[in-house]
Amino acid sequence: GTGPYTWKSRQEGSSLSFVKNPSYWRGEPPLESVQFKVIHEPEQAAIALQTGDVDVIINNVPVQSLPKLKQDKNIQVLHAEGSYFFQAYLNFEKARRGGYKDGDKVHQGLAYLADAARIIPPLIGDFGTAATQPIPSWQLGYSDQVKPFEYDEAKGVQLLAEGGIPKGGRINLLAASSRPYLCDWATATQSNLKRLGYDAQLQCLANEDVPAE
Repeated sequence: GTGPYTWKSRQEGSSLSFVKNPSYWRGEPPLESVQFKVIHEPEQAAIALQTGDVDVIINNVPVQSLPKLKQDKNIQVLHAEGSYFFQAYLNFEKARRGGYKDGDKVHQGLAYLADAARIIPPLIGDFGTAATQPIPSWQLGYSDQVKPFEYDEAKGVQLLAEGGIPKGGRINLLAASSRPYLCDWATATQSNLKRLGYDAQLQCLANEDVPAE
């Protein structure tokens, strides 16, 4: 192509190698070659960075490794607001089929009891921004008029009861265990719902098993 580096080789499941493109339209590239390594575990990628086996890791930097990476004088940690979201969804199909007495009240009640502002920061560490919508603040279409549901036990419990889930009622939670933080968040949410008197059940499944459930 027209990029600064051209294809050299591939080791399936291991690495991709590129060499500089002498015909690059913006002039000679700064590096002789570039290699992308496949490292499946984020923690192993962080260790590879510290030992010098890799020069850069991008995205999915493990929270547990951040303090050590920041303290390492040989490593520079850069961050910027992005568009990578961790989200929770409510079952609107169940509401559409009449699964609740009042689906809107059930969804609103659960939103008031999600308590993301308290649960999420200890899980993800000192990065990330609370999202009120699936559009980042720097992207066209973002509205600062959309506000989050503040945690409100009394209102959440009342709305759930009016929607058809009284205290002792069943609430099913489903999380993708192979995606960072989701099962942790769901576990904390399950614990809080049980504390409030609900029969909260949780499944943490692999990504590919979640859609069917």
